[in-house]
Amino acid sequence: MLINEKIRTIRILKNLTQENIADELSISQRAYSKMEHGETKITDEKLSKICSVLEVSKEFIEKFNTDRIINQTNNDNSTGIGFLENLNQASIDIIIKLENQYEQRIKDLKEEILYLRNKK
Repeated sequence: MLINEKIRTIRILKNLTQENIADELSISQRAYSKMEHGETKITDEKLSKICSVLEVSKEFIEKFNTDRIINQTNNDNSTGIGFLENLNQASIDIIIKLENQYEQRIKDLKEEILYLRNKK
């Protein structure tokens, strides 16, 4: 998933419009739309400002993966997306740290399995 697609998805999950973000960036909605659609490159400066508006870190956006969003069933049995949009940055940092620890543990276990298989 490209960075512009991740930004768009996070914006939608946080119930923000393109106009909301554009206003905070002091640009037109059309200019912001071009960034989200990959027609205009997102500079590091703009990315920092977008992160600030979305209240997430650059690392969060880089690691964001829609496969990890929990799908849940609404009362009317339609599928909705559950997202904890009110997480503060400290909570997000803890989630990223835990995710990194789990990924490292999985890697270590795979190496151990390989070692044990080769030992026989």
